[in-house]
Amino acid sequence: MGVLVGISHLSQGVSDPQFWLPTLAGVALLGGFVIAEQRVESPFFPVAVLRNPLFLGAMAAGFVYNFTQSSTVLQFSNLWQYVSGLSPMKVSAGTLPFLLVGIIAALLTGQLITNGLRNSTVIFVGGLLCALGGFATLLHSPGSGYLTLLPALLLLGFGATMASIPYGGLIVKAASGKFSSFYGPVTSSRTTIGQIAYAMGLALSTVMVDKLTTGGVVTRLRESGVPPTRTGTALDSLGIYVRTGKDPASRLAEQTLSVAKASYLNSFKVTMVAVGLLALLAALFGATVLRRGAAVEAAADAADTTTAEWAGE
Repeated sequence: MGVLVGISHLSQGVSDPQFWLPTLAGVALLGGFVIAEQRVESPFFPVAVLRNPLFLGAMAAGFVYNFTQSSTVLQFSNLWQYVSGLSPMKVSAGTLPFLLVGIIAALLTGQLITNGLRNSTVIFVGGLLCALGGFATLLHSPGSGYLTLLPALLLLGFGATMASIPYGGLIVKAASGKFSSFYGPVTSSRTTIGQIAYAMGLALSTVMVDKLTTGGVVTRLRESGVPPTRTGTALDSLGIYVRTGKDPASRLAEQTLSVAKASYLNSFKVTMVAVGLLALLAALFGATVLRRGAAVEAAADAADTTTAEWAGE
């Protein structure tokens, strides 16, 4: 809980007590919980499951889906609202392809898994599509319309949903076997994983866009001849526009808004590329641990088979 509260305030800066106090408290409590669970005879949650390849693969799949979804919906919506000036209704309609393509992705991925496609491959391909979607935002320019963002939306939506399909099944499978007595706590951890990844997507993408945009605005204003003494006033006028949506009332505010829109678009692209790459890294991690886990399990099964054959002889 503390980590979630801290992450939700990350947009205010890492030095803000509202971020680092609850985050540190959450991490400390989590560490204490892990230590305590390892020492008691009847733990509530099996800490050893955190080393289970199936559980780690599930965490990676959940991260790809929740992190990508929250980042994409928020940042695309902000772009259309603040830069393109679209109404809330049009912004909502603009995100529909991202959601609808997920239905197609779920149906196709489910069929592929039924036909024998490995979970590790599904997660990796999903992450790769998310990365391609992030790079696809580079096709968008200030003068281009909605259609130039459509490929990015479709790739991100398809990839995130595809990676999520093995999510629940892997957690259920991880909760079986030697962790069957902890079936409830292990399977319910799916919600916690999703919440943390979703909050990270919202917070990290917002911070990145905000910092890059502010830096870009200051640099562009300086290059256009605005003295440093008026930069603060210019940024204040930008903040008023973001909060109220009212058109700028002064020439400096109008210039700042024009500069901010160009800077925001560049920040949006960089952020979405970073989101896609993070999703790909998480997917690569998940695919790797699942494949290694499968290889270890196969080797153990082969050894058991050989031992049984020798015993039969």
